[in-house]
Amino acid sequence: MKKILPILENFETISLQEMDSVALMNRRDSKFIFNRRLLPGILDELQNYYRLLDINGNKVNRYENIYFDTDEMLFYTKHHNGRRNRLKIRMRKYLDSNITFFEIKHKNNKSRTIKKRAKIADLNKFIEKTGRKLIEQYTPHNPDEVKPVLSVTFSRLTFVAKDMSERATLDINLNTNNFTVNKTFDDLVIAELKQDRLNHKSPFYQLMRKNRLPEYRFSKYCMGMIHAYPNLKANRFKSKVMRLNKILYGKSIA
Repeated sequence: MKKILPILENFETISLQEMDSVALMNRRDSKFIFNRRLLPGILDELQNYYRLLDINGNKVNRYENIYFDTDEMLFYTKHHNGRRNRLKIRMRKYLDSNITFFEIKHKNNKSRTIKKRAKIADLNKFIEKTGRKLIEQYTPHNPDEVKPVLSVTFSRLTFVAKDMSERATLDINLNTNNFTVNKTFDDLVIAELKQDRLNHKSPFYQLMRKNRLPEYRFSKYCMGMIHAYPNLKANRFKSKVMRLNKILYGKSIA
């Protein structure tokens, strides 16, 4: 963290209110993963094209998510099996601004991510009225069918293109637990480009290519679930685990 803080001070900043016009609740996502040692160089180049979100003086913002799934782990299983029409149900708290949302994320068969959310009082393992209403309105599930299965915390750098066309995020300090088993992913950076329409000419996308970082599907939720619930079916994620270990440790540990 000490290495990147001086670089962050060089960015033009953007406020939460200014960023509202680039909410992209219906969007195309492109993800990339890499080792944290590349971060200073990548940040240096982003300065020319992006503004950095600043919330009350915080440029590195902390998040906590609680994910919900069925007893049969249906949402995880659909993701594992490569189903295009799939859901994530979660609560997300922005720890620095003390704002919490209940969210439904739908990945459709056109590879678009559609998010529905509503503000709630705080994180809670119990789904209250607002969350129940969202589940009933935007999913085929009964709210009583889902339960909390995983907590995920991380720190995020959020960038907005100077022309306000797209957003990008860099997630670090990832930690997952199932309220019993804890896993920390040291030195991992998860990058995500969020666009209305896929544009490979994006400065962020071109920077990933320059660093030889291919687009790569990666789910914090699924990776956390694999480590928290070792009996889950995970054979289709084996290559992702091996790639992750190679990035972090320089070798493919199965």
